[in-house]
Amino acid sequence: MTRKLLIVLVALLGTTAFAGRYEQSERLPADEELLMRPAAMTGTPELSAETAFMIAMDRAGAVGGQAILHGCEKPPKKVVPYRGNTLRDVLNSIIAADPNYVWRMDNGVVALLPAKGVPDLLKVRISSFDSGDAWSLATAGIYLFALPEVRQRARELGFSQAISGSGLGSIVPGQHPARKVLDIHLQNLTLLEALNALVRSTKRGQWIYDETDCGAEKNFQVQFPE
Repeated sequence: MTRKLLIVLVALLGTTAFAGRYEQSERLPADEELLMRPAAMTGTPELSAETAFMIAMDRAGAVGGQAILHGCEKPPKKVVPYRGNTLRDVLNSIIAADPNYVWRMDNGVVALLPAKGVPDLLKVRISSFDSGDAWSLATAGIYLFALPEVRQRARELGFSQAISGSGLGSIVPGQHPARKVLDIHLQNLTLLEALNALVRSTKRGQWIYDETDCGAEKNFQVQFPE
C-alpha cells in the first residue's frame, strides 16, 4: 500500500468516526425529547399548580401523575402563572411559583410531587402486580390498591378510608363491557413506580393521589383522568 493511499484511508476513517459521534450526540434521550415538547398557552393565565400541571401534560401529549397532601383544612390552591414554551419551561415555572412541589421524571412519566417528600403510602414496595381482566386504568387502580402489602401499609399509616375517588369507588372488578385488557405485569417496585407504570403502559392519562391527614381522620383518593 502506497503512502498516499494510506493517508487517504486514515482521513476517511477519521471522518466516518467523527460523523458517527456527531450523529449520536444529536440524538436526544427519550425524557429530554419529552421535556422539549411544546406546551405553551396563549397569554399567561393564572391557575392552581395542579391544574397547570394537568394542562401542560395534555398539551405536550405526555403522561404522568401528581401527589397532593392536605391537612385538616384544605388551604386555597396557590395560584401560579402558566408560563413557558416547552413542557420543561412550564414545569419549572410551576415549582418556582409554588415551592410546595417538585417534578421528577421516571422513564417517560412526569410526576408532580410534594417538596417535603413522597407520601409514605406511595413508598410501599410491591412484590408483583397483574392487572388481570382490567381494561381501564381505573379498574387496574382498584386491583393495585387492593394488594395485601398496600392495604397493610395503609392500615399501619392509620388510613380510615382505603380507596375512593372518581372512577374507583364505583367500579366493581369483573363487571365491565368487553374491551381489550391492559395486560400489565409488574414486579418488585414501589407503589409510586407502579402508578407511573400504569399510565406509561397505556400512553395516555394521568394519575392523581390526594391525601388528607387530619389526626383521627386520614384518607386518600386516587383518580385516573384520561
